[in-house]
Amino acid sequence: MNMKKTILIILLYLFSTITTQVVALTGFGPAEMFTSNQKNTEIIGNATLLNKDNIAKYGIFQLIMPYTNKDTYQIIPSEIGHARVVCNNCGYEMQRNEAIPGYKYGDPLNGTCPKCGSHDLTFYTIIPRDEFEQLSIQPSGNFHLQKIAPHTWKTVEKISPNGCCNINILYNAKNSYIPENFGKHWEVHLRATTATDEQQFIMGGIDMRLLIDFKFPLFIQLLDKPEKGKNFTVKITYGPPDKKWMKTPPTPVTVDFNGIKKQIDRNGTATFTYPQTRGDYTYKITATGKEYLTATQTIQAQPPKDNTYLLKLTFIIIILCGVIISSRYLYSFLRK
Repeated sequence: MNMKKTILIILLYLFSTITTQVVALTGFGPAEMFTSNQKNTEIIGNATLLNKDNIAKYGIFQLIMPYTNKDTYQIIPSEIGHARVVCNNCGYEMQRNEAIPGYKYGDPLNGTCPKCGSHDLTFYTIIPRDEFEQLSIQPSGNFHLQKIAPHTWKTVEKISPNGCCNINILYNAKNSYIPENFGKHWEVHLRATTATDEQQFIMGGIDMRLLIDFKFPLFIQLLDKPEKGKNFTVKITYGPPDKKWMKTPPTPVTVDFNGIKKQIDRNGTATFTYPQTRGDYTYKITATGKEYLTATQTIQAQPPKDNTYLLKLTFIIIILCGVIISSRYLYSFLRK
């Protein structure tokens, strides 16, 4: 028994020593990133790997679903307590174990911020495997990457001593706009290290915590034609980019028109007054919300209707009527 303990201690010491050396010779950041899916690009973040060694090395990157078994992707109950939690009131960041003392896997995610006492917390969960498979990376500089294993990439070129390799983090969310993903918050880790020619896997390394908020785009619809000095109403909806379905936002959305901000009502509408100006200017309408991708639309008041033609036509009709009536009167008078 003592021999087993001794061997275990030695192995742990060696692993700790190797890991410390790897980290000491590697820089990777940022340490944490808050991001979301984007509208017109798959790029959701950037990261930099620094080779601090005095020899050139390859860079290796690996996307990881934390707190899960790497083969089955099943949640490890003893690890999920370390998942990220953020207080929406004061911004304090913590773990589940800190937000919910005595937390056990399966407990309701209702906690308290130990800093300000707020119960308004965002709990980040394990990303679904369908979404995890849509994540990848690409070089953003002079390097090239080759995939050497599932979710693992290695630079084709070596990173020079004290040199760095910049990468983009990608999320292809094209097929991810499903109702089940509304309001979801996921945690993913991106691990990186430097390696010699012989190394084809990550040993140790530094993790970057990637916190992804899945957001749906908002859409702006004008219910009235904007006219100077008059009220007009806008309706806000959300849904997939192809507008296959659109619904009224269930969480708060703020609409900003010409510096005036209003919350939408239960029908998703807000009413504004268009400025009364001599010139014909354009104005922006912006709809924003925590769970949504921002929408912006430019509008311009419709030019006033030209009633001159109608007035002229009315005047001519009156004159014609007068002539007809006068002619009849004169005709009757002459017959007498």
